[in-house]
Amino acid sequence: MLIRNLRFEHPATEQQAFVRPSSYLWAGLFGAGYVMWVGKGSVGRALAINAIAGLAVLAILAATFSLAPLLQVSCVVLIVPVAIYLQGRAMLAIVRRGYRREGWLVYAE
Repeated sequence: MLIRNLRFEHPATEQQAFVRPSSYLWAGLFGAGYVMWVGKGSVGRALAINAIAGLAVLAILAATFSLAPLLQVSCVVLIVPVAIYLQGRAMLAIVRRGYRREGWLVYAE
């Protein structure tokens, strides 16, 4: 499944945290800021992924300048949502890894 709900549970305190489908959007838009806000995971790794993703999107969009205008627009319309989704998945993988390192249980719902 492309987008799934995740539930994190601390085994000792039974505290729970959830990742809903909207979390993919927020993680994709805010990247390392989302990881910092959640407080779990490596912010440095998230910043590196942000930089790489940003440069990749800029390189792809720069390459479209030699295309016809209609094709340029369709590339932008396609590339930006895909980039947001892929970055969101990467940020949530960092968050998931952070929860696991702290001993939390991870459930896919």
